[in-house]
Amino acid sequence: MNTADRSIALLDIALRRRFAFAEIMPRPDLLAGIAVEAEGTSVRLDAILRKLNDEITQHIDRDHQIGHSYFLQIAGEDPENRLERLDFVWNYQILPLLEEYFYGQRDRLADVLANFTTPIE
Repeated sequence: MNTADRSIALLDIALRRRFAFAEIMPRPDLLAGIAVEAEGTSVRLDAILRKLNDEITQHIDRDHQIGHSYFLQIAGEDPENRLERLDFVWNYQILPLLEEYFYGQRDRLADVLANFTTPIE
């Protein structure tokens, strides 16, 4: 471990001693019935989140799943503004996070994202 890793490990231990932690997993069910529509196509937010997290779990692990809060921002928009908000959330919040997860592993990231070019059921 280098010096930075050791100092982070000590901080982690200190936080765990002082606080209780509860695991909160992604809840696609909170997005049920909410869709983004454009050019005659409709995509359900719960389906996007499920498919994305299935891919992340398969390629990394369950601890790296994307939370539902990213998509709640989209759900809160008026239907005519959801596509614009989805574009922002996907390109400026989710993709940078995925790029960090797959740093130096562009092929694996491409594998995850390739599954988003087909219809989501």
